[in-house]
Amino acid sequence: MFDKEQKTKELLSEIAKVEKTYEDKIASQIVSTIRKSQNADEKQLTENWDNAREKIIDLIYQMLEAIYALIIKFVKDCYPEADASKKMDIKSLTWQKDGKTIEQRVKIYCDYACEVLKMDNDADLRDRLLHNFIRIIETEDITILNQILLRRVAKAYPYASISNGSCECCDDNGDIKPVEDIEQWPPLHPMCACVAILYTEEEYQKLKH
Repeated sequence: MFDKEQKTKELLSEIAKVEKTYEDKIASQIVSTIRKSQNADEKQLTENWDNAREKIIDLIYQMLEAIYALIIKFVKDCYPEADASKKMDIKSLTWQKDGKTIEQRVKIYCDYACEVLKMDNDADLRDRLLHNFIRIIETEDITILNQILLRRVAKAYPYASISNGSCECCDDNGDIKPVEDIEQWPPLHPMCACVAILYTEEEYQKLKH
């Protein structure tokens, strides 16, 4: 059990490094677009933030592809009996509980930036935008990890415990139960830190005793 927990922590650390790289790239895109938008007319403002939207969406999906590759390597190492060989569609794994896509979320924030800059140059705009994009990133990567575990690992490892790390939303932290008995599969909310750790029937029986 400790080995899987440790490997999961190591994976999350690797994911955080990838996140930081792309957060920096998105921050640079935000700063660049704000600079271009200073003293721009309405048409140019709209074009600037439409272009920024496309670039930020591309960066987010590049990040998710890199994280997907890390997760699949982790699954092969930590859950060798699982079949994770077939490539999954990244978009089908993303956070969808509020009905919005990544594209729609990014558009909302870029449209907001455009509207703010039409009225004034807001000194705090960069930080607010970056906070919202980091929220997207940190929600999506943990969603993808847990969805891969549910869809590709749980068949061969049908028992799970939910490790909540720094998150306090999970009442079942550490309890091992059949996957089918877990009422809410993580993540439970945006930026949730809960991650499933899965076990075979044999592993479960050993842990019970």
